[in-house]
Amino acid sequence: SSGINAEYGDEPDSFEDSSSKLVLIGLDIIVPHIDVELLKFPKLSSEFFKLITFICEIYPEKVTNLPEAVVDQIILMLKVGLNNYNDDITFYIFNAVSALAIHSTTNEAFQRKIGSIVKHTLLLISSQELPAGLYDTAADMVFTFICKCRTEYLTVVNEIVTQQASSTSQECLRSAFSTLIPNTPNLSRRDKEHFSKVF
Repeated sequence: SSGINAEYGDEPDSFEDSSSKLVLIGLDIIVPHIDVELLKFPKLSSEFFKLITFICEIYPEKVTNLPEAVVDQIILMLKVGLNNYNDDITFYIFNAVSALAIHSTTNEAFQRKIGSIVKHTLLLISSQELPAGLYDTAADMVFTFICKCRTEYLTVVNEIVTQQASSTSQECLRSAFSTLIPNTPNLSRRDKEHFSKVF
């Protein structure tokens, strides 16, 4: 339609651009029809989150520029996935957010959206509700978010801290979250491994 062409561009410059355009148009069509009830079907749920993660990893810069309604629906589904589904889906979600964080450094509005997922993850970890087998992937996501979206990370931490009932809990959490911030925001393998050990 003319609306879709206006949103994604009429003249792709290459085969890759054409492919990404088709994928994103497909996502634009599919996502509004996916809801919590549909995601209760295990096979559909698994394939949906695999698709979202694949697109986020291959075309992250394009995902950050999707229509806001589509982005909001994707973020909502990712948050729902953290609460209601299995470890494999949580793994997909963490990888998707890591990819998006790398390509959202100049998009503060998008950082706030994925920051809500990071916040939820940190709450799961602080309440010891995240399965131990997912800590390394969660650590990779949080580390990437800190390195690429540090200001938003500090905002997320402040929101979590101020929600605590006692000043002792607030100080304890603030200190723990602050120690996670690396001196140099470098996404090297060595720094990621070091972060995983202290996470």
